[in-house]
Amino acid sequence: MQRHDFQRARSEKQVKQRRDDIIEAARTLLESSGSGSVTLMSIGERVGLAKSNIYRYFESREDILCEVFLQESEMLAEEHWSAFHGMPRLNDLSTCAAIFANGCAARPLFCMLNAELAGTMEEHVSVDRLIYLQTEFARLIARVASGLQTAAPELGEARAYLAVRMFLHQLVGCWLFTHLGDRPNEAIKIAKLSEFSQPFRKTYSQSCYVILMGLSSIDISEDMFSGLTLFDHDSETVPVPPAPMA
Repeated sequence: MQRHDFQRARSEKQVKQRRDDIIEAARTLLESSGSGSVTLMSIGERVGLAKSNIYRYFESREDILCEVFLQESEMLAEEHWSAFHGMPRLNDLSTCAAIFANGCAARPLFCMLNAELAGTMEEHVSVDRLIYLQTEFARLIARVASGLQTAAPELGEARAYLAVRMFLHQLVGCWLFTHLGDRPNEAIKIAKLSEFSQPFRKTYSQSCYVILMGLSSIDISEDMFSGLTLFDHDSETVPVPPAPMA
């Protein structure tokens, strides 16, 4: 981990460098040992900071993980958008589903954090940070949805947006149920319950296809989307809440 020529971050540039170091340390730990290895203490050891000093830059462990997740989301959104725009045949829902599933499968860190943060983020991140993070995630969802609508124009804007949201909801359960621990896998093997041991990419692609077919095959009135807020993915991002100065 890079060591800087300052001991205490005082300027905005130095604070950003510290934050970037902390995020990168968390990413390295996630990729090498999984989310269980990511603690404020383990991050502090990698960047040369005491656990208490990390609170000068982030609110919590989950706040750091959210930043890693946001980085992964940014990259995945662009990959999905490009893949949808490169489809040779329009309204091929099977290919649309495969594109989304393959993109997620290629970014296991995104899938893992999507599942983990779904149930813990709200408990450990302030309201201001939640507003920023959720607005950014919504912007990225709209970006992917615009690509999906280009690939499958018959869906329309509202259905495409709803489809991407449903993809992400389904991803939580699909990732968890296709990445079981040693003990559940042993039980499945002993009991010969192969139906409980399914590959992620195939299972998730099938789930995405069912979602797309369901949305495209029923007549949905506009009233059903009256509470759905669509976001302009080209709009300006919400300013990042200022980090406390060290």
